[in-house]
Amino acid sequence: LRSFLRKTFFTNPVVGRVNISQKGKLQEEYDIFQIWSFRNGLELKVKIGKFSPYFPHDQQLHLSEEMREWATWSRQMPSSVCSADCGPGFRKFWQEGLAACCFDCIPCPENEVSNDTNILQCVKCPEQQYANTEQTQCIDKAVTFMTYEDPLGMALAIMALCFSAFTAAILGVFVKYHETPIVKANNRNLSYILLISLICCFLCSLLFIGHPNSATCILQQITFGVVFTVAVSTVLAKT
Repeated sequence: LRSFLRKTFFTNPVVGRVNISQKGKLQEEYDIFQIWSFRNGLELKVKIGKFSPYFPHDQQLHLSEEMREWATWSRQMPSSVCSADCGPGFRKFWQEGLAACCFDCIPCPENEVSNDTNILQCVKCPEQQYANTEQTQCIDKAVTFMTYEDPLGMALAIMALCFSAFTAAILGVFVKYHETPIVKANNRNLSYILLISLICCFLCSLLFIGHPNSATCILQQITFGVVFTVAVSTVLAKT
């Protein structure tokens, strides 16, 4: 009798197999039910799963994905996080007074990028690069400039050289006949300054053609401003 009582399982014709643990507790199977509530007030008890101690430890609980219904009136499992992940091009911004899992996703500042999810700080692009529209990667800057091979660049260069040569020829005439009454009457010194400044003005346009560098970028603004000011001042002085 003692050996029979020490058995940890036996078969019952009504309920089937019955297991008893070493501590004398029954190990039974459990059916899991869910009450489906309909909008018209009706309720339905539906079996959605089962718990069985006879299966391996990681397979004892079985729930039907198709039969479960959530409070959102959907059979799709709701998200269990406060905020969705921040995708590339955005960074996390913590919401004050809320849990650490609650945050806002804000776009990266101008010329900054993020190429991963849930980035805390965007990365600034180097000086020679810029951020794309989605702000997910840095792109090399394409240097565009007017070359002497371009039709417009070639035309402007030829015009600048022709006008400066024509002005230089007039200056040569003034120098050759600088003792004549007509040159003296035309304020010889101011005429020299005006003609030289005009030659420099025409040649300044060549600084805007060709591959730019630090020297030409500085000279483009300074040289033209100074020479043009001298030319206008000379005209005002002559009149």
